[in-house]
Amino acid sequence: MKTESIIINDRLIIEDYLNISDRHRVLFIDIETTGLSAHNSYIYMIGSVSYKGDDLIFTSMLAESASEEEQLLKSLIESLKDYDFLIHYNGLTFDLPFIDSRCAVYGLKADICSYKSLDIYKQVSSLKYILNLPKCRQKDIEQYMGIAREDKYSGGELINVYKEYIKTGDAELYKLLFTHNYEDVTGMVRIMPMLSYTALFAGNFTVTGIDYDSYTSYSGKDVKELLIGLKSAFLVPVPFSLNKDGCFLTYKGNTGTLKVPVYNDEFKYFYEDYKDYYYLTKEDMAVHKSVAIYVDKEYRQKAKASNCYTRKSGEFLPEWEPIYAPIFKPEYNSRQMYFEVLSSLSEDTDRLKDYAIHIIRHMQ
Repeated sequence: MKTESIIINDRLIIEDYLNISDRHRVLFIDIETTGLSAHNSYIYMIGSVSYKGDDLIFTSMLAESASEEEQLLKSLIESLKDYDFLIHYNGLTFDLPFIDSRCAVYGLKADICSYKSLDIYKQVSSLKYILNLPKCRQKDIEQYMGIAREDKYSGGELINVYKEYIKTGDAELYKLLFTHNYEDVTGMVRIMPMLSYTALFAGNFTVTGIDYDSYTSYSGKDVKELLIGLKSAFLVPVPFSLNKDGCFLTYKGNTGTLKVPVYNDEFKYFYEDYKDYYYLTKEDMAVHKSVAIYVDKEYRQKAKASNCYTRKSGEFLPEWEPIYAPIFKPEYNSRQMYFEVLSSLSEDTDRLKDYAIHIIRHMQ
């Protein structure tokens, strides 16, 4: 079995992304196999990255024949004693079950699927449409972040390279195998900042303040927007923007601005207990039955849910869930809801953050 370890130049403060007490108990791991099925193929290479003091160390272990897989797995099991948290890319689906299956062949027990772990793929796959990623392979994420690779091969393409290597021991073929595994594992380290996006979309930011902006659009329409300033704990690696239904989010570094349209309009507030109301046909509004008894029967009718409302004019902000109340709508069945803009909005920082989270999730 061939083993090689080198210090990598990347600097990663992993505590920024994980709630851990000891970074030295964290292991990045990736495997290379001779096929996709653990029943008729085997693991020929395992790459890992871990902390040694302040340094990040990459270690590769290569089985130079099929008979060395058992030794490879035993070495892995021994090294796992030093770690209790794993980081991988699609490892929950492939790497970890594959390792446990191959260990079972030799009567070994790694039980690696039971480890606490972070599957980077599971985290970043939710970003595919938000960030306009073509696919969510690790190489796609690296390309999005501007990370260049020397390796030009896929894992599948290297199977034949490995088979040729175990026949010939050619150093150039080994270099191809090593480079691919090295860049797969160290690539995980380099794309960890992608978790900044998932943290941001989960609401891990603070609201730094609000303001209003008014301008005239190209069509000559007067436009007013609510501007919400945002700040997160760490940097997003690539600036981005989102927009939907007139709402815009722009983010760069660790700060962003959320723009929400302010509607100067008339909307309806619908009473829930419509059976206690009458609808006044001339006034186009509902009033409580205690008041409606004084209105001529010709101009009143028992209210229905759809016409049990009062109308209100003013400035409103949109919402798709009841974050702020009272809730106003254009019509009873409208999914779009609104709440009235109040001067006290800037003082309600907790609910203002809830509102920002609500808008951002609606745009995803």
